[in-house]
Amino acid sequence: MKGSTSDHARLVQLRKRMEHVPTSPGMYQWLDEKGTVLYVGKAKNLRSRLRSYISLRGEKTVSPWKHALVDRIADFRITICSSELEALILEIQRIKELKPRFNVLMKDDKNYVYLRISAERYPSIDIVRQMEKDTAAYFGPFLQKYALEETLNLLHRLFRFRACNASINTLNRGKTLKKPCLASQIGECNGLCSGNLSQEDYNHRIEEVRTFFKGNHKTVLKKLQKMMQEAAEKKRFERAATIRNMMIHIEEHRDQIVSDTSRMDCDVIAIAQSRDRALAVVLHERGGKIVNDEVIPLQGSGESRTDLLTQFIPQFYDTRALPKTILLQEGIPDEILLETLLKHTKILAPERGKKSRLLQMAEKNAMEQLRQELAKWEAAAQEKRSALEELQTTLHLPSLPKRIEGYDISHLAGTETVGSMVVMLNGKSKNDHYRSFTIRTMKKGEIDDYKALHEVLTRRLRHLMHRKLTWKKEGLFLKKKRKNGSYIVAIDPKLEEHYAEMGFRHVHKVPAALEKNVPSSSLVMVYDAVKNKPDVSLTKVPELLVIDGGKGQLSTVKNVLQQCQLDIPIIGLAKREEEVFTPDSSHPIIFPKDSSAKFLLMRLRDEAHRFANRHREKRLQRNLKESFTK
Repeated sequence: MKGSTSDHARLVQLRKRMEHVPTSPGMYQWLDEKGTVLYVGKAKNLRSRLRSYISLRGEKTVSPWKHALVDRIADFRITICSSELEALILEIQRIKELKPRFNVLMKDDKNYVYLRISAERYPSIDIVRQMEKDTAAYFGPFLQKYALEETLNLLHRLFRFRACNASINTLNRGKTLKKPCLASQIGECNGLCSGNLSQEDYNHRIEEVRTFFKGNHKTVLKKLQKMMQEAAEKKRFERAATIRNMMIHIEEHRDQIVSDTSRMDCDVIAIAQSRDRALAVVLHERGGKIVNDEVIPLQGSGESRTDLLTQFIPQFYDTRALPKTILLQEGIPDEILLETLLKHTKILAPERGKKSRLLQMAEKNAMEQLRQELAKWEAAAQEKRSALEELQTTLHLPSLPKRIEGYDISHLAGTETVGSMVVMLNGKSKNDHYRSFTIRTMKKGEIDDYKALHEVLTRRLRHLMHRKLTWKKEGLFLKKKRKNGSYIVAIDPKLEEHYAEMGFRHVHKVPAALEKNVPSSSLVMVYDAVKNKPDVSLTKVPELLVIDGGKGQLSTVKNVLQQCQLDIPIIGLAKREEEVFTPDSSHPIIFPKDSSAKFLLMRLRDEAHRFANRHREKRLQRNLKESFTK
């Protein structure tokens, strides 16, 4: 698309901001200069979807609709969801509420369904399009009716909860059943009509279904596991695979939280802060559905998140309608006083359940919105080159830090401990140079960030040591190069550690052709050129290492550098106060307020944290699927 110089600059800035957008599923909104929502959409990959709208190379064919939309775009907002399903439901709610100019408006609710369990003596279970104002229990929404029907079919095979409508209606009217139905004879009815099932047993089976849709899947998964094992033992592998896929499906969709049937009216508030910058995200849930989300930048600063919440809440609701409940990240000291001030609106800080997961969603979006704001502030302050020059000057670096590497450690209560390495090249994230490390030297349950950091840096810096090591003439009895570039050597056992660091491994059986030339007291080792192929990222020498942590982490990394005989500048960025430390000083380095160099370091540290968490979560999911397969 061709346009004026200002239009091109606008699109360039938008594309730069998209570099910081996560690849998570979620909802996005395009805004004009006044902040009016032009279009609402959902995406499986937010970054990829946003980029598809704006091309800097120019497109040969652009539809009039897209051309008109892009011409008006000045900004965008995203809402992260845990699944594409949540993103679609949230998109539907926002389109109906905002009626954006560039969206096609839906005229009915036939896009998803609900499960209804009646509140009678003998409850019935039905799939409906609308929730009525009655005493029945509703679950959902569910996007695909056939998928819900398949789930109910599975639950019927497990619990035998289905009864014919005639028997349910007759018993609820207090009348006597006459005869068994045809469906009971073919297994579609549980026999309630024949009198073989008591009211207590029938209600217990219905309660099992209710418990499942409330999110407690333990009983169902346990029974499915047993069914899968029985099918495998009988060599019915296709049925076993079907049951396995159903178990995985249940696990992947157990946290759908964006819309429920509690008909709850509440606001969910999350604060994100980064030293002098802070903002609040407020999710508005009405009738059990998230109908709006607000992002409010906060001016000034507070000593803690609790302090910010205490100041923010009375001001925010001064001119707004009050919900019945407010959910917060943590309890606040003036909770009772605030509840009285807000006309007894209940203030909660949930730690588990759907409310807690909804709060986590708000918190994740608050952090992402703050990351977007930091990207804006960084771009507005100075260009990346200026930030690098400021880093060189402030940290007294010998050269411009063109390549900066950031490191972080992540674990889950001492399990799945991993490390991450992220890279900035000329101030820009170099995603294909990112590397992750699964920690090998720690036992399950062991929590030692220093030990994990030592392993990560040792394994990373070993690739730089190879460039400095040379062949030792003394103690080298044989060196033979193979056609594939590999080497086989016979050495004095005292040199074992030296050659092991170069990538050599022990030879358990010496080739017959070499036995005559090898002294009996020597050690034979081989270097596999294929397995030791240089890594395009790990063989690059960084000008600066950034560690997530303070003096303790810096001391660990300094020891590793000394062991590797490498001289690379290192700094630590402590998250609590965003202070920058060097190994040789007990005092933090002072950066100017709104320093573009400081923002760059914080963004690198946050990226290392995100990448480490993603690697840990992937390992956890993979292990979960493998356990199901076994």
